[in-house]
Order: sequence, then C-alpha cells, then structure tokens
Amino acid sequence: MGIEEQVTALTEDLEQLRNRLVTETEEHDQSKVLLQEEQDRVYAQEEQDRVYAQEEQEEQDRVYAQEEQEEQDRVYAQEEPVENLEEKINGQLFPVDLAGSEKAGKTGASGQIVEEANNV
Repeated sequence: MGIEEQVTALTEDLEQLRNRLVTETEEHDQSKVLLQEEQDRVYAQEEQDRVYAQEEQEEQDRVYAQEEQEEQDRVYAQEEPVENLEEKINGQLFPVDLAGSEKAGKTGASGQIVEEANNV
C-alpha cells in the first residue's frame, strides 16, 4: 500500500470518527434536552400540587374562621332575660366594632374619651 492510499485510508477513518463523534454529541444533546424537559415537567407538577394544597388549606382555614365567627355571633345574639325587676324584659345584644370608623374630631369628644378611643 502506497503513501497516498494510506493517507486516503487515514482520512476516511478520521471522517468516520468525526461523524461518529458528531452523532454521539447530537444524541447526548438530545438526551440532555429530553432530561431537562422531564425535569421541567416534574417541577411544574410539583408546583401545581403545592398551589392546590395551599388553596385547599386556605379554604379549610376560611371555613374554620367562618364557623368560629358564626359561633361567636350565636353567643352574642342570645336573648338574655333581665332578672329582679317587677316585670321581665328581654333584649338582644349585637356588638358592633366601630373602632376607627370615624375621626375623633368629628365626634366632638375631648380629653380622656379621645385617649380611650385612640387606644382601641
């Protein structure tokens, strides 16, 4: 085999190696892309599950708070008879929180009353 044939054979071998390397690199890159897509899908699913769990917990908290408020409303709305009078008088008590609903200047209050209102 002459030198030219050897150079040609080596050139062909190098070309085959280069093609194989390019193919393996492309396959590796495709595998990395597929792996990244799968990781993104898993992350997205985990985030979605986390958000759903948080929404469910918030709904349970709202229901609990509403039940507590309804219970407090029932306690405050009970009729309480007033004893030791010549005749009994029944009434209902409905507490209303007006703290901060009006400005102290509009009420005409002064002194200790204004201080107490500011502490509410």
